[in-house]
Order: sequence, then structure tokens, then C-alpha cells
Amino acid sequence: TDRPATSGGECGSPSSSADQPTASSGDDVHVVPPMTSAGYGYGGRIDAMRRDEFSRLEGADGGVAYVDHAGAPPYSETLVRECMTALTATLLGNPHSTHDAAAATAGAVEAARGATLEHFNAPLGEFEVVFTSGATG
Repeated sequence: TDRPATSGGECGSPSSSADQPTASSGDDVHVVPPMTSAGYGYGGRIDAMRRDEFSRLEGADGGVAYVDHAGAPPYSETLVRECMTALTATLLGNPHSTHDAAAATAGAVEAARGATLEHFNAPLGEFEVVFTSGATG
């Protein structure tokens, strides 16, 4: 006898299986809910973030599943706006030089190190943050 396949909602709670395929045997069949289901994406927050912050991933063909986050993650619209504001308001320079713009850049680098250590609750002196370029191989 055919019966609806089971699928879990958010955090394993039951969700509607009306649009799910059916199983034709007595074995349990688990189907990953479609990405548009109510049980996916923390109450729609992931879909909203993709729509609002990464709209360029959407396209006429239904969108892009971008998976190369280690090599070059897509940047959010908020990041672009905030960086543009900072870059148009601040003159930055080589942090290893001695002029005023270099000092501002060195201060920003040190602030980023401090914020990173604080985020991971890693005490300065016991841990160090090293920024690298092209470290994904």
C-alpha cells in the first residue's frame, strides 16, 4: 500500500507531506523537505538572507548553488555597502609605513585582531591572530 513519505520539519518537528513523494514499500522513506518548506531555514530566515543579501545568486534559471566558500565566498550586500562607506570616508595605506594613512590602517588591522580574539574568547598573549593571503591552496 502506498503511504506518504515522512519528512521532518524544523528541528525534527512534523511537517506536511502533501507534496512529498510516496513510498511503495513498507520501508520508512525519509525525504529532505524542499527548500521552500516551512520546516527549512530557521523559519524562513535563510531564504530571506539569500534574497536580501545575496540576490545576485538568483537568476532566470532559478538561482545558483554556490559551494566554493573556502576559496571565495560570496559577499553580502550589507558588506559591500559598509565597505564602500568606509573606503570613501577613509584614506588607507600600507600598515607597515609611517604616514598617517598607514597608521590608520595599522590601527584597523589591530582592531580586527582584537575583535577576532574576543569573538573566540582567546586571551591576547596566549593566542595570536595572523592574517594571510591566498591560504586556501
